Amino acid sequence: ASYTDSSDDETSPRDKQQKNSKGSSDFCVKNIKQAEFGRREIEIAEQEMPALMALRKRAQGEKPLAGAKIVGCTHITAQTAVLMETLGALGAQCRWAACNIYSTLNEVAAALAESGKTFCLFSVFLA
Repeated sequence: ASYTDSSDDETSPRDKQQKNSKGSSDFCVKNIKQAEFGRREIEIAEQEMPALMALRKRAQGEKPLAGAKIVGCTHITAQTAVLMETLGALGAQCRWAACNIYSTLNEVAAALAESGKTFCLFSVFLA
């Protein structure tokens, strides 16, 4: 079950002008205010994915993916967030979109958008 703030549910994300704490607005998520909850979900997923965390730790200083531009369209889950953040930590620039509105964890999408690292995220369908 995903946390939702019912007061914001009726406004389309494309009609909102949201910015993260760093001033970036290169994302489209349902509610950036859910970022803190989403960050906790990502931290739990990191504990469940030791291979990616070991790779991130071992190769982060080398930046083996520096200059790589990676585009993805997948389900936006905490596990996907761990993958995206690992790719970013290894030097890649990522742009990501959600492939399914029903499988997107909005709070995780908000946490990724809030981090403002090397990716931008489009996690809602705008049709």
